[in-house]
Amino acid sequence: MGMNIIINKDHLVYKHDLGDYHISPELLLEKGLELEDYILSELNLKQKAAYSNKTIDFKQARELGFCEYGIKDFCEQLDLDIDKEYTITELRGMLSLEVFAEYQTECLTLFGKGLYDKFGGIKGILETDSKYLNLVISSGLISDDILHNFGIKCAESVLYNFEKEYPNDKRPREAIEAKKKWLLGEITDEELEKFRLAADSAASAADSAADWAAYWAAASAADSAADWAASAASAAYSAAYWAAYWAADSAAKKDQAKLLITMLGENNE
Repeated sequence: MGMNIIINKDHLVYKHDLGDYHISPELLLEKGLELEDYILSELNLKQKAAYSNKTIDFKQARELGFCEYGIKDFCEQLDLDIDKEYTITELRGMLSLEVFAEYQTECLTLFGKGLYDKFGGIKGILETDSKYLNLVISSGLISDDILHNFGIKCAESVLYNFEKEYPNDKRPREAIEAKKKWLLGEITDEELEKFRLAADSAASAADSAADWAAYWAAASAADSAADWAASAASAAYSAAYWAAYWAADSAAKKDQAKLLITMLGENNE
């Protein structure tokens, strides 16, 4: 996956499979054409399984690949002194769910996956606010099987938005059905990919015609059909994202959170 860029008021956020990285205008000018390589090297540093020291300061955070802007923002949000050394225990106690969601990779590096328990676990976080859906999807605490099926159900919930505009085009529906067969071992990765690409083509056609609800529904179907065995979370989140995005529908996001809670309960996760 290439990098996606989000432009904020005073900085840029580079989004990548390895995580997010905040870039100040000064750093952008300093790194120039070397910026992408620099970001990737920093993101790779953040992939450490855990941080073993009992305290942390600015210098140590930078050595972990935490971006300078993000460290400053983290400190501001939690009212921390950026020049002070803190124990991991006291930082964990101060941490808010909102900051955890914004700096998930960094927080998990420092505190480990036990951090989810501080906020009531997966179900507790979902019940707090559906906006934290991606925080739990990408937690690594939910089985791939549930994530794949969750993506399918999200795509199915908005499929009508495509089929009412294109009743004779079955590509998105066929992609969803193919994913179900793939989960049962009835078709290969290569066969599933053909259906995913077909649904993606249907999405592109709807996009060209500016049929936005149809486009987002087909995009959800295409992403739900991804095999991405190494990243079921990416497939699930993408399918859920497009399914709720078609109307910027907060109610749809709440329904998705409730659905995932139900699926977790049924599977005792």
